[in-house]
Amino acid sequence: MKRRLTLSALLLVVGPGLLAGLSDDDPAGITTYSVLGASYGYQLLWVLLLSTVALVMFHGLAARMGVVTGQGLIGLVRQRYGVRLGAVTLLALVTANVGTISAEFAGVAAGFELFG
Repeated sequence: MKRRLTLSALLLVVGPGLLAGLSDDDPAGITTYSVLGASYGYQLLWVLLLSTVALVMFHGLAARMGVVTGQGLIGLVRQRYGVRLGAVTLLALVTANVGTISAEFAGVAAGFELFG
């Protein structure tokens, strides 16, 4: 029973960090890393380190804001800056998500091209 509790506690602590670390390993990211790696070799490896640090910081910041306020980004922007800027933020998030989904499909398509 104690071992099971210890494993559960470990998964609760490691889980969110593990998800944040793996969140950038998607088809679009892998395709981008592969193409840039083939083109530039190790010259841009420092960018990967920098973007990983930024990714972990932004995930942590977003999680803390959500836990403390109980609201998402749009709710916080609307509450602090008004409805108009909240709508602009919503439009920017929708545009970014559509771009991400399109990149996911392009990455999956590029992966399937490897098999003919």
